[in-house]
Amino acid sequence: MSTSHGSACTDTEVEMHHSVDSRSALRAGNGVLCAVIMLVAGFFSSASTNGIRQFTLFSGVVLALGGLILIILLPAAAPLHQSPSFVFGYFRTDDMENLGLPSSA
Repeated sequence: MSTSHGSACTDTEVEMHHSVDSRSALRAGNGVLCAVIMLVAGFFSSASTNGIRQFTLFSGVVLALGGLILIILLPAAAPLHQSPSFVFGYFRTDDMENLGLPSSA
């Protein structure tokens, strides 16, 4: 059997070659990830207390703003909105007995 590259490889050999390539790429990706983690750890180890404090404040602001943006954008992007009277006034009680919930409030 010949492939388009002109080499005589069987389909199994080609599949084995691709799996070896993907495993080596995975190992290379793990090495890059490990290097990035080591660089970040080295940065934090060598940073001053004031630098860590500034980073912590910056992180808190980013997390708070990100949460606020999500709180605003998710309802705005919803395709259907219920009225406030439905959301806060309608309680489904027709199947309470089927669920084994008490019916007295």
